[in-house]
Amino acid sequence: MTIPPRGTQALLEAQARASAEHVILATVELRHPAIVDDEGEPMAVRLVHDEGNLIEDGDPPIFGWQFGLEDDAPLDAGETVTFIACAFDVAVPDGTEGAPPRPTMSIDNVANDIRRHVEATLGTRAAIEVTYREYLLAEPGAPQRVQTGFTLPEVLVTHWRATGVLRLVDALDRVYPGVVYDTRRFPALRGL
Repeated sequence: MTIPPRGTQALLEAQARASAEHVILATVELRHPAIVDDEGEPMAVRLVHDEGNLIEDGDPPIFGWQFGLEDDAPLDAGETVTFIACAFDVAVPDGTEGAPPRPTMSIDNVANDIRRHVEATLGTRAAIEVTYREYLLAEPGAPQRVQTGFTLPEVLVTHWRATGVLRLVDALDRVYPGVVYDTRRFPALRGL
């Protein structure tokens, strides 16, 4: 299923209704070559901006949600995965004149496991890849909106917070307007 950039029709209707029955949950997924599981296999840090349900009754207990991923997800495509409950925020750029927009992303109350994975990325050349997804709580089987192409080239990690500046890779590295105007494809240009 292809998910439109603005989201599915169900998401757009939920946004328009803004009722308690149509809960929209925001998630982020962080990927990096240094983020690996205990066997050394690539994994993602997945967070949901909600309290969630009890997933693991440990010390400390882990809360979150299980959601299905899109069929073309970079990791675990089409599978149902766990998103850990954790507060995060993306601050809109302030619009300083003469400077590119610099939205920041912060993750609050960073748990030891999450901090360990994020700290593993520090000092490496590769940036953390970020995918933003929105889910309807009533339809957890697939995301209703997916935004890709974000990276976190640098991250500052403290005991309580991880913060970095988001970069939209495609927008900065893409030739604009994306069409090469040459005389072979546009013969009318020959006379100019």
